[in-house]
Amino acid sequence: MDDRSLVLDFPDDGLTARARFLDELAPSTCAAMRRLASTAPELLGVHAAFTGRELSIRIPLELALQAGDLVTPPENQTLFPIPGDLVWSHLPAFAWSGVTEPLFDLGVFYGRDSRLLLPVGWVPGNRFAEILPDDLPELARLAAETQIKGAKRVGLRLG
Repeated sequence: MDDRSLVLDFPDDGLTARARFLDELAPSTCAAMRRLASTAPELLGVHAAFTGRELSIRIPLELALQAGDLVTPPENQTLFPIPGDLVWSHLPAFAWSGVTEPLFDLGVFYGRDSRLLLPVGWVPGNRFAEILPDDLPELARLAAETQIKGAKRVGLRLG
């Protein structure tokens, strides 16, 4: 298994998207994502409500704890992701009303005019990987589809 890339598998849609880790720019975040992918999680990707053209993959607290420390320092942060960016964000418990647990989110940005503006304000995220150009068009089509058809099952693995 090659650990230079993160692979997103969408089993119900027969789609696989590969992302190149940006170890030189976000080493701690890349290490955390490798730990997460090593747990072979199956997750749900939903269309983001606030940030624009983003497939948001929430990591349940139980899985985050199982994968080890997923709280990462600020690295290669962005507020305005571009198509193909993978961005890791975490917020502490009670970051906003009604959210009693820490939030861990893997954002897969697929289109222009996205921004990391949440109900609590601007929240920079760690840009740690980028979808390979050949895989982006189909991933963007699938991600946009979630806005109308709903959540997609997604698996993470190293590839």
